Amino acid sequence: MKTRTILSAAVLMAVSALQAQTVVIDSLDSNGKLTATVPSNAVYTVEWVGALDSTNGWQQGWSHLRDIESTDGTVEVEVPMFYRLSCWTNGLFLYAPVGRTFHYAVSNQVAETWNRYAQVMADAYIPHQTNNYRTIWTEDWYSSPAVIPVGAQSRRAMFMRVDEDSAYVLDSEFAPGPMQEDLVWKNGPVGTTWSYDASTPHTTINSEILAIEDVVIGAKTYEDCLKIESTGVYQDWLADYPDRRYVEWVQPNGYLVKSMNWWVETDFTNVTPIVSELQDWIDL
Repeated sequence: MKTRTILSAAVLMAVSALQAQTVVIDSLDSNGKLTATVPSNAVYTVEWVGALDSTNGWQQGWSHLRDIESTDGTVEVEVPMFYRLSCWTNGLFLYAPVGRTFHYAVSNQVAETWNRYAQVMADAYIPHQTNNYRTIWTEDWYSSPAVIPVGAQSRRAMFMRVDEDSAYVLDSEFAPGPMQEDLVWKNGPVGTTWSYDASTPHTTINSEILAIEDVVIGAKTYEDCLKIESTGVYQDWLADYPDRRYVEWVQPNGYLVKSMNWWVETDFTNVTPIVSELQDWIDL
């Protein structure tokens, strides 16, 4: 089982190792620098709070302190007074740091090819949800803007939250109201299953880990990837799509490596999928 360690520091240092691997705040000096000893490959976040009994909880950003409309001459807001290190000592299920761009090569059923770029643009503070999300901007690039390949998705933004064994994506609900979290990928042994109700394409998605296997793309091998198959529950309006499914290979502590999507175009369903394969990535 993966563990999360949380250590706090204030004017008087408070240090406590809560889980198996030790994380130690070594100092928090008046020069404004926090120094900590963290295990290799751990993923940490510095959080803050105004008071240890604050009802707002630990904060990870500043965006909610911007563009506030005042109602009178006196304002009162919570500002940082205490700090802590929130650390996934065994790492996160996926590793998609801000500034990284994943490059995929995509091909469809009629031998059209193009490039797909997934850019991790920013952290998003969404207080009505679970606060900490990565904003991922995906854009397809193809040779002729006047001829869109079958299956090209153009541009879209995605808000993803990751913990030690799961990845969630914000999705609208069937009715107007707050957005919901869809559990899109999950770590676990072969045979692990889960489901979620997706507003797009308005059906229930059932997913299962079919295998744990290596994926070879060109000269690179991505080891121990989860092979996840997802299918949509039959509904009358989906009758033109007899094989509503897609298969994805996700590498724990990495990212999406490969996908095969049969859920795109009526004429090609059940024949061959649209294939997307990770080529490389760069960090800004």
